[in-house]
Amino acid sequence: MSALEVQIPLFERTNREATRREPRQALVRRVEYCRFPRVCADQRMRVAFTLDVSPSGLCIHGGEAEPVGALLRLCVQGLDGVREPEQLARVAWSAADAEDSHRMGLELLESGPSRPLRIRYLRRS
Repeated sequence: MSALEVQIPLFERTNREATRREPRQALVRRVEYCRFPRVCADQRMRVAFTLDVSPSGLCIHGGEAEPVGALLRLCVQGLDGVREPEQLARVAWSAADAEDSHRMGLELLESGPSRPLRIRYLRRS
């Protein structure tokens, strides 16, 4: 059996209801997001809206889905129009809603001290 054939059960079947680790608040906020690190010069921010928010993540509803495991740069805007500091998040799950609509669960990554991140690009010949 190859590594690609191994299937790991995501949930065990039990009779009790699933309990969440953290409380979620049903808040609607405007979110701008894009892939991190930037992969092309004309990469633009996409717009989505939150469905619910918890201390360690959020669920957004937007037009384009990102692959599970992808890193995103987020900027959440409150109802008063004030933008929160940018954050990094990892796509935990993604699901299609309607024809061109997607929901994504995002896990917020802890940000360390504010210092520049050096990324080294290698040129292939």
